[in-house]
This record gives sequence, C-alpha cells and structure tokens, in this order.
Amino acid sequence: MRVFINEREISSGAAPGATVGEIIEAGRVHVDPSEIVTAVELDGVEFHAGDEAQYVRRAARGVRELRISTRGPAAFAAEKRRSLAEALDAVAARSRMVSTLLRESETRSANGLLACLMEELRLMLLLDYQLALLAADEPGAAREEIEALAPQLLAAEEGRAWEALASLLDGSLAPVLERWAAATRARPGASPTF
Repeated sequence: MRVFINEREISSGAAPGATVGEIIEAGRVHVDPSEIVTAVELDGVEFHAGDEAQYVRRAARGVRELRISTRGPAAFAAEKRRSLAEALDAVAARSRMVSTLLRESETRSANGLLACLMEELRLMLLLDYQLALLAADEPGAAREEIEALAPQLLAAEEGRAWEALASLLDGSLAPVLERWAAATRARPGASPTF
C-alpha cells in the first residue's frame, strides 16, 4: 500500500492484518500536530469528517493507495466558511420561496419548507460557532439579529399570521442571511470560489 500525507509519500509499515484506521493512526506521527485531518481517500474514494465508520475497520490489505489530507485550523475554517456563505445564500432564497408560498395560500407546503429551512439555519449557526472556535475568532454578527428575529417568526407562525410571517421572512430574515453571507465571504482568509 502506498500512503500519502498531503502529496508526500510516507512508509506505511503496515503490520499483517492491520486496518485502515490503524494505518491512519500510525501515520499521524508524520502530521504536524497543529493540523487536523480533513479528508481520507482510499483508492480514489474520498471520506470526510463523520465518515470514519465507513473505512476505519476496513482491512488495509486490499487498499492500493491511502491519501490523508490535513489543513491548519484557520485554513480549514476559511474553506468551510466559503461553503457556509453559499449555503446562506441558498437559505435566503428559500426563505423568499416560503414567503411566496404563504402569500399564495400554499400554507402546507410553506410550513414544510419553513421547518426544513429553520433546521438548516440552526445547523449553520452551530457550524459558524464551531468554525470560530477552530479559527480562534468570533462567530458571525448575524447571530444576534437572528436571535432577536426568532420570537417574532415563531409568534407569527403559531398565530397563523401568514402575511406577517411572509413579511418577516422576505423583509427581515432573507436580508440578514444575505448580509451574513457577504460578511462571511469578506472575513480574513476567505477567498471567493470560482
């Protein structure tokens, strides 16, 4: 088996019967301790954080090539923030779509989409917080605006005040998300994706 860490080939020294997880663990001595493993590739198939269960117990014997990618925390956070900005743009567009559905009296569809949208927003807030921890900086300022807006959105939904909810979604939430996306792209270390 050939083993690479960031394009640099290392000796695998795999014991007979070793698993991919054991080889990765042994290879960590070649990784700068200030960096984190961001991806593992086995014979051209890439796995990311959270995918470990799919490969760690796999027998190493049948693997021809193992590639381990690492990044510094700040560089990793900058890369993920570019993805976060794109996701924020998509959620802003969906919030306007919910607003349109509400105004067209498609409340069932609107509420289903709104539930998904709110879960996505929760996950984005969590990701933003975790990226701030990794990069040793502050989470996005939009957090406070969203926290202030959340009770109004909930009250309008619970009261079935569909026009008020539509106005909050396209007049308040969508612009907050768009500003957050723009601010995320403008953060130090972030570069536009092409």
